[in-house]
This record gives sequence, structure tokens and C-alpha cells, in this order.
Amino acid sequence: MEALRNFVSNFACNRWVQDLLKTFTDPSVDELCLNGIRSLSVHQKAGRQVATSPFSDPVAMVRACQEFAHGQGMRLDPFSPSAGGTFEGGFRWHCLIPPACGREGALLTIRRHRFADLKVADFSMTPLVRERLQALAADRSRHILFCGPTGSGKTSLLLACLKTYAWEERVVIIEEMEELPLLSPHWLSLLSRKPDTEGRGSIRPATLIEESLRLRPDRLVVGEMRTAESLVFFESITLGHGGSMATVHASHHTGVRERLSSLLLFRGKVEEEKFTNRFVMENLWCVFLERGHPPRIVSVEPFR
Repeated sequence: MEALRNFVSNFACNRWVQDLLKTFTDPSVDELCLNGIRSLSVHQKAGRQVATSPFSDPVAMVRACQEFAHGQGMRLDPFSPSAGGTFEGGFRWHCLIPPACGREGALLTIRRHRFADLKVADFSMTPLVRERLQALAADRSRHILFCGPTGSGKTSLLLACLKTYAWEERVVIIEEMEELPLLSPHWLSLLSRKPDTEGRGSIRPATLIEESLRLRPDRLVVGEMRTAESLVFFESITLGHGGSMATVHASHHTGVRERLSSLLLFRGKVEEEKFTNRFVMENLWCVFLERGHPPRIVSVEPFR
């Protein structure tokens, strides 16, 4: 909570926001959202509360967000108008400034992650789904895509499965944005990085896949598949990594196909044919989730 207090202090907010910080200590509060100078909302399990934004000057708000992002080692300016990451205490933040949003300031969200607390048993599912999930997660010859909309618990379930079935295994986690905590002393984290303003210093996910081979992992986990680069998840399958896992925004099989196809467009026809012919295999399964309290696992099905 000290990290969150420091975060809020960066905005030179009034006493009302300090009172809001106390509200955020409520375990039922999941997210805080600043919508420019228009409003501030607190998302709780019971619903949403809306209040006045602590900022009245959009320019001052944008500058405050830029200062915070810079302090986190992130670039945030009109040429790169979005930034995000995690900070101490299990919180994830994301911010957009003009021209990526309206002229009424910045859009800023702070979301609490409950990775360390959630267990597989905390998710709602039928006995058949539970049986399938347990069998898949324990079998290192199978690979799992956790699928669902934003906030459905994809990453939380992935980590819950790792805690239950891979605590003693060497798990290499490859992410574009550091998100999954290294709860087990056997887990390793590799991070990709975009090039700087001069085009230097990039670290591609494909490079990290090659480096992971030298670490002799028992499992390989690729964070959320956001870009074409994150299709290295499928490459990890063909390289012999057992029990590979990843998350993707999709609510059904058609959605998974559409999402993968959109990512493959960046790789061209040759790459699309290679992925289509080579990576659709019987050992890849999809776990579909939907939002709720608790989040619900709808089905566990083979990728098709």
C-alpha cells in the first residue's frame, strides 16, 4: 500500500483523493479509473462508484501522468501516447494521453491483481470441466491457451495452475510486460523490449525463445498474445517445451481463430501457411472463461 500511496502523491491530489486511497484498501475494490478531468470511478464487486476527478486542468493531469511514467522507466508522449506496467503491491497501471484519447486529460486505470491469493478451486466450473482442467494442467505433454474477454481471469487461472501443478518445476515466463509474479523460486522471467527512440535496444520474443533453450525449462509460459511477436507461443510448442501456456482475448473457438489470423496477417502468407499446417495439433487445448464473481470456466476443449 505504500507504493500506491506514493503513486497518488505524484499527482499532488487533494484530501479527497487521500480518502479514496483508504477506500482502495478495501479488499472488495478491484480497480480505480480516472477519466480525464471528467470523473473518477472505483470498481468494486458490488458495482461502481463515481466521483469528481481530482484534476481540473487537463494539461496538468497529462504532465503528472508523464512524470509518473518516466519514473517507471516508460516513455509517454504524443508520439508514444500509451504506457503501462506493474508496481509493487500487486497493482497494474495503464495510461493514455492525447492524441490517443480525448482532450480532457489522460485516461488512467489502476487494477489490483490477486495472483497470490487465487487458487484453481476459487473458479466456478462444473465437475467435468474441473476434471479436464486438472488432467491437462498436470500433463506436461499438453499445451493450454487460456481464452476469454478482459477481466475474465485468464492470467489468474494460468498462475493458479502453475502454483498447483508446476511449483517444483523450472518454468520460464516470457512476457512483453512484466505481470506474472515469480512465486516459486524455480520460476524464471524473461522480458522483451521495444526499441528506443533511436531504434536501439530491442529484445524480441523470438530471441528469448532461443535463450530459454539454454535454461532447460520444464515448462514455457508466454504472457498474453497481444502482437504478432507473441506467436512465439506456437514456436515453443514445436521446440519441444512441455506444458506450454499462454492467454489470448477470445470467447469461443471462432474468436481464437480470428485472433490468431489477425496476428498472422503481420507475418504474411508464407508464415500463415506454416502456422496453419504445423501448429494446429491435438495436444493444444483451449480453456474458455467468462467474467463473474467468482470468474467462471465455461469449457475445456481441444483446439480446432
